Amino acid sequence: MKFILLLRPVNLMIIALTMYITKVYIVEALMSGSFLFENLADIYELPDDYEFNFLLLVFMMVFLAAGGNIINDYFDVRADRINKPKKTYIDYHIKRKWAVIAHFIFTGLAIFISIYLWFATDNVYFVAFSIGIAFFLWIYSVFLKRYFLIGNIVIALLTGIVPFVSYLYFVDILGQFEFTSLDYTMGTLTFKLLPMTDTIVFVGIFCVIAFFINLIREIVKDISDILGDRRVGSKTMPIVLGVAATKIITSLLILALVSIFSFPFVMWPNTVGIKVIFVPFMVITGLLLLSMVLLIFAREKDKYKYATFTLKLTMLFGLFLPMIINSGINDF
Repeated sequence: MKFILLLRPVNLMIIALTMYITKVYIVEALMSGSFLFENLADIYELPDDYEFNFLLLVFMMVFLAAGGNIINDYFDVRADRINKPKKTYIDYHIKRKWAVIAHFIFTGLAIFISIYLWFATDNVYFVAFSIGIAFFLWIYSVFLKRYFLIGNIVIALLTGIVPFVSYLYFVDILGQFEFTSLDYTMGTLTFKLLPMTDTIVFVGIFCVIAFFINLIREIVKDISDILGDRRVGSKTMPIVLGVAATKIITSLLILALVSIFSFPFVMWPNTVGIKVIFVPFMVITGLLLLSMVLLIFAREKDKYKYATFTLKLTMLFGLFLPMIINSGINDF
């Protein structure tokens, strides 16, 4: 049971959900030229084992994350004994050598899957991404996380690229109609979509949102973990700049993200379809502002967990954003 907790199963499920939501509600929806889920096989020439290979891609990312979680905790034992003694599993419940072995097993499986996908789909990017992600997870755990802001940016980037990895699976398929537009109908209006171009735009927006929310959350976690991080010589933002300055910077990042979500309603208030995104965007904005308030008024370590929890709730709601918008468009 402790070993399963070491893997952080909730985070692994979020990765899997992110990839499937990106696949179904962004890429495949745009590929079909509508949000009504037409049979893609009638439009595109789909490869053999289309669904099975994507499932393997999901397992590749989940295994990489599992291995990364293990090695991160392996190098973080000293700090975790102070920051979260009840959630420190290595040394207390799991021997260090077995933790390292488990890391290499999960990472090795992920790279093996990427090599299989290379031959199955003729896409070498899977191998490059699996090796690159494994490498950065390792050096993040060993020393990058101890440097000012660098560790936060690296882990936020690794989280933010998850939707893009899903997109990579469809590059060759989308290339079949690279310069072809498809009709997309919303109500009585018909728009032209370029599947190749519009898909990367929507996936890119999804990646950027994931990056910024995770960056903010990682900085808030650094404030909460300041005692243990200071003990092991880390140079995180709250240690270098102080807690008060870090709160100000984090609040400004949150306000910047809020302004991004509010931008469409300010610029195009009467645009057709704006009401489709109004409620979900306002919910995310409200959660972000709530997390900022909780962060500002937090004074004790236990209070910061409310801000981090609210940010995680924001991430979860943002994860289902394409599904919610899709449902709204279908009902438009």
